[in-house]
Amino acid sequence: MLTHQDVGNLAGVIHALKSRLADAFARRGIGYPPMQLKVLRMVSRIDACNAQCVAQTLGRDKAQVTRLLQELVNDGVLERIPNPVDKRSQLLHLTEEGSVLYQQMLDAEQEVLQELAGMLSSEDQQAFSELMARMNAALNPVCTGL
Repeated sequence: MLTHQDVGNLAGVIHALKSRLADAFARRGIGYPPMQLKVLRMVSRIDACNAQCVAQTLGRDKAQVTRLLQELVNDGVLERIPNPVDKRSQLLHLTEEGSVLYQQMLDAEQEVLQELAGMLSSEDQQAFSELMARMNAALNPVCTGL
């Protein structure tokens, strides 16, 4: 049975993880806020990702997402390409610069993950990974194929 203490423990882990990730990003010169980094991750992982998909997945209104996407386009890390299935919409795609930035982000995350993995047995790592995947799928339905 989960308790209120579990909520506090989870909040503490999340806070520590965010802090370590922010430090690892800063060491690599990654200055984007978490929301923009979430968008880069989505665009790299979701086939046929468009602005509607981003808005749905992030739970943000379309105007907020439009501004956020335009910043990333203006910075040259994201581009809009015609949707071959629906001519009324555009798909989002990482530019070459965006792909480099995304790889730097993954490298920073890997550094933090290695640190955390050192705290857990391989069995605990596997169990943790499976549990996080199940919880994420249940709590955060991901937009695909839009």
